[in-house]
Amino acid sequence: MHVYRFSENPGTREILCHILPGAQPSDLIASRLRQDWDACEFASCHLQTENIDAGLNAAIEALVKPVAAAPEADDTPPPLATFVIATRKDATCTVTVSDDSMSAEAAVTPAAGGAALGWEIVCAAVEAAGVVHGIDESAIASLIREAAAATPGLMLHGTLARGSKPGKPLPSYFENLVTPFQDRVLRPQERADGSVDFHDLGDIESVHEGDLLVRRHPPRAGRLGHDVLGNEIASELLPETPFAIGEGTATDPEKVNELRATRGGVPHRLANGMSVNDVLQVNEVDLHTGNIKFDGSLIVKNDIHSDMRVSVTKDVIVGGFIEAAEVEAGGDITAKQGIIGPAVQGSLHACQIKGSNITTKYVQNAALEAAEDIKVELNLMHCHVTACRNLTVGGERSKTSRICGGAIHASISVAAGVLGSESETPTRIVMDDAILKLRREADSHYSERLEIEETCEGLEHSLKELGHKPKTAALDEMMSRIENTIRSYRDETARFDREEQEKRDTLAAMTAACRVIARARIYPGLDLQCMDARHRFSVAKGPCEFGLRDAHWTALDH
Repeated sequence: MHVYRFSENPGTREILCHILPGAQPSDLIASRLRQDWDACEFASCHLQTENIDAGLNAAIEALVKPVAAAPEADDTPPPLATFVIATRKDATCTVTVSDDSMSAEAAVTPAAGGAALGWEIVCAAVEAAGVVHGIDESAIASLIREAAAATPGLMLHGTLARGSKPGKPLPSYFENLVTPFQDRVLRPQERADGSVDFHDLGDIESVHEGDLLVRRHPPRAGRLGHDVLGNEIASELLPETPFAIGEGTATDPEKVNELRATRGGVPHRLANGMSVNDVLQVNEVDLHTGNIKFDGSLIVKNDIHSDMRVSVTKDVIVGGFIEAAEVEAGGDITAKQGIIGPAVQGSLHACQIKGSNITTKYVQNAALEAAEDIKVELNLMHCHVTACRNLTVGGERSKTSRICGGAIHASISVAAGVLGSESETPTRIVMDDAILKLRREADSHYSERLEIEETCEGLEHSLKELGHKPKTAALDEMMSRIENTIRSYRDETARFDREEQEKRDTLAAMTAACRVIARARIYPGLDLQCMDARHRFSVAKGPCEFGLRDAHWTALDH
């Protein structure tokens, strides 16, 4: 027997529950009502649960105290009670723009028996919020699908639009209008048949006074950005990057974006500029030339032979080999074919190379010292190497380049395809030279600060003693001088504290940055060292990268 009947009031969109005559008290419970409600055609409408108990109580009261009521039009007995059990509700959507106007979020209430969420509703809300830029149609479609499947009454949220940030500003860039010395020398020349002659590096381009060397192009703003309301967001404009004005160059007084030569010579590339330098060119360095000591750069077309000495204040470019010679440069050293010395006799290498950056193809039995980086194309064998920054053997993808034997000192990184050898040749890599130097400087600062602190304490004691004496003009002047001295010393100790902390911070950063990289393999016999952290490999390992973590050499995950 049906106890409940449900109908809709089209004018109010309310769903009415009619409790029919014949219902028994055992039928008038909320669970029975909910069971019939869930099975009716209006079950998707918004249920007003707060009305259920009152409606059931009215029906129970009608059973207990019957009241005569007029029958309905079709002579059907009137219901025991009628109450509003639910209403139809359409889906709603409101759009809120963030405080910075860079995003717009929708808050959606899914339909409960009413009109479902559709494009018209969402687009109207977007338009009402003033959103015109960065609208994500796929996000709108996804939100509509979620609303269709959601439980009525559950609030949904979704970001429907995002602003676009302005593009990165572009800095000044510098256009070289002549070929710098470094680039020309390292560029093999093309033969008439299209093949490349690696032995012929071409002539060195020279310039004359007044020649235009570099043109600077001004910085440019990035693309415009827009917030979701369509307002433009301008990119910042970077400041003009200054020229690096090297020796023999100056900016044009009438055209500040042009760098010109102030003397004749060979142009050398600088970051953001050039210099024009005098260069000495020879075919070979041997007994015919004698040892060379030169204020400038040196180009050697062929080899620097054994037992010769070269000392220049700038760069050395060698088209062939450096044999068992001593070469020292204030600038960079490039040996196109390689650096090869004899087997070591005693503790010193007969072949000793010292420069700012050292670049070559192959090195064996030599001592290399670079103020910055050392780059070797193929192998570095049985050498003593000091690179104040990085030692790199082979390109980033080279797996056959090798470091084998000798002692390697670097401050930032050592990288090669293979470290060590199958025969377990002892190979030592030390990464603490620069760290120890900085630590000594920090300790020295600390010692100086202690001395100043002791002096200050003595002066403060003297000042306190003078304060007990009878006041005189001379005494006041002396005490004033002592106070000024103490303030000066205190300022000095504060400066020492700042510098010491800076060095400590740099030490921590340098230690964390240490890297030893084997692109293919590490063999037993390799020994890593950085201060108290040591690691000796006893088994071979595949491609790996090691760094310092908590004062221990640790394989790093990528």
